Amino acid sequence: MRQFKKVFIGLGIVLILALLVNFGLNLWIKHQLPQIINDENNSPHQISYKDISVSLFTQNIQISDIDIVPKNSVGKDTVKRGLYAKAERIEVVSFGLIDLLRTDKITARSLIISDPDITLYREKDKKDNQDDNGRLDKIITVSDLYINRGKVKIIESGSDREVLVANNVNFNLEGILVSDQTIKQDLPLTYRQYSLTTDSIYYRAGQYYDLKTNKISVTDRQVDISKIKLLPRYSRAGFSNVIDKEQDLFAVAADSATIRNMIWGFKDEDFFYSAQSVNFFGLDANIYRDKTLPDDPKKKKLYSEQLREIDFDLKVDTLRFQRSKLVYEEAKNEYGAGKLIFNNFNLTATSLNSGYKKTKVPNVDIKINCTFMNAAKFETEWTFNVLDKSDSFNIKGRIYDLPLDNMSAFTKPYLNAKTKGVIDRVYFNFSGNDLGSKGDFAIEYDDLKVEIFRKKDRKKKNKILSAIANLFVKNDTNDEVTTAEVAVDRDQQKSFFNLLWISIADGLKKILV
Repeated sequence: MRQFKKVFIGLGIVLILALLVNFGLNLWIKHQLPQIINDENNSPHQISYKDISVSLFTQNIQISDIDIVPKNSVGKDTVKRGLYAKAERIEVVSFGLIDLLRTDKITARSLIISDPDITLYREKDKKDNQDDNGRLDKIITVSDLYINRGKVKIIESGSDREVLVANNVNFNLEGILVSDQTIKQDLPLTYRQYSLTTDSIYYRAGQYYDLKTNKISVTDRQVDISKIKLLPRYSRAGFSNVIDKEQDLFAVAADSATIRNMIWGFKDEDFFYSAQSVNFFGLDANIYRDKTLPDDPKKKKLYSEQLREIDFDLKVDTLRFQRSKLVYEEAKNEYGAGKLIFNNFNLTATSLNSGYKKTKVPNVDIKINCTFMNAAKFETEWTFNVLDKSDSFNIKGRIYDLPLDNMSAFTKPYLNAKTKGVIDRVYFNFSGNDLGSKGDFAIEYDDLKVEIFRKKDRKKKNKILSAIANLFVKNDTNDEVTTAEVAVDRDQQKSFFNLLWISIADGLKKILV
């Protein structure tokens, strides 16, 4: 009985000592943490909070009602610059007591930030610089970072214009390592894996557009985005008033986009990005060009040159557009825009590469099938090599069963004319480069007739001009495919698609007239 009593007393003494040590260490840590957070904080931000709770048994620290502001903004009522953040709670999980006692630095397994509201006031066109003396890893080092239910904003300082807004952001970054070596690299840390989800994103995409999405899910290998919209901030008339040269106006939406098996990072100091596939589903794109504005005289690079000049290592095995729609509208007068419509648009492009530090890449192969002008079957195959500095290409295509009445959406507003009849078949096979194209064009059509309308009353037919036009136009190929050889020079101030169009137009002129 006496032996048991001694053991019981001994355990009681040990427990009391442990409680006293725990109480004393808690007092010391609560006194020391403010010094670590602020006195040892060489970052440009001041950190304040409402309460700190420390548990030595679980080795957790909880900090509530955190407020982070730039140090140079404290007590000043000026234009905001830098990072401002609030969070309901920050939890430091499994911190190292010995490191804290020995180095005045917090090391922990993970840092959990709950319900943060983060706003970065950024000066226009100014990049943030990493200051080695202001590194937060000198205050706290963790293996895993978790941000839950966050809201992130980037605001243009001075104008208070939102550049980026992301809602309900959840971000996990695991296996973090920051060192004196990594901090000098373009990506100042290494990690094992990451994931990001958000309910919506708004991004001010340059001077003319807003980019909006619904849910986004990102991991280190794939991306899933729903309901993407790239929308102009101007009407067509308003856009024409703020530009001084011809420029396309885009309005683009997609049901979803996915990226699969992506890898990115830095090799030495070179950035690289590769993906097995990039897919857009349900894309709806409208492209409008006002031809009443002056031409842009600068050279328009072909796609091979544009890819070749990308200044990092890019590789996408397959790019796809599925179940999509593309509408191109061009206006050269006040009577409206001519419209070309491509429904059920499906595109597959393989072996997309940049030319950055590469000596050999496979050809880019692009295949398109769609419905043209809501009626005709249209198929195209297009190939080129990014590293070919002559920018050689080959493009061939086929169109079947096009009622020419359907072309009125383009010819009536654009040319003040209509065509009637049926194009049974069109074939083209053009090879070219940066200087021009040549090849074969073939067509079979029936009962072609042209109607030209009056200039002053565009609803009324000009019978005389229509009769003259029909005298010069061959109205039938007599159930045979008629061929012509095409050779045209490229206007380098215009796009690849202008070269394709004038090649087709050259073939039409040689056969129809």
